[in-house]
Amino acid sequence: WIPDSVTKISNGSFSCSWIESVRLSDNLITIEDDAFPGCDYLKRINIPDSVTRMGVNVFSNSPMLTELKLPDSVTEIGSHFCQQCENLRNLKLSKGMTVVPECAFNACSSLEIVTIPASITKIEMDAFRKCDNIKSVYYDGSEADWAKIEFGTGNEALQNAEIIFN
Repeated sequence: WIPDSVTKISNGSFSCSWIESVRLSDNLITIEDDAFPGCDYLKRINIPDSVTRMGVNVFSNSPMLTELKLPDSVTEIGSHFCQQCENLRNLKLSKGMTVVPECAFNACSSLEIVTIPASITKIEMDAFRKCDNIKSVYYDGSEADWAKIEFGTGNEALQNAEIIFN
């Protein structure tokens, strides 16, 4: 449990820790780079609506994480954000985001369901590379809006999944 007085989780705070779940402060605003990487036992984390920015490699190499919902308050995540979380199955991106950065979910090989808000205008190179099990993408916008998204290379698994429009 993180006390409500905490507004920022610093670089490397929980790197390679034995935690299974975390309750974050309702006053948390920023989760910096490398805050939770390599947390082999992290299964769930509830990110409060107060968080606006999450850095690079925040949850990378956390193999037990199965679901991640980014609250709509999040406007930015860093590259390699959740890379190699091989048991991540369900992902919901924030409506506050406009870009999915490079390698953000690279090698999340069990990822099956992705929910993407209409606010996304760019999905950078390899954001969903090696995510070959994506079955369904729930997109909050129209087919015309989807066609306007700028896709970097290496996102074919996402683009070739069944797209379910709003």
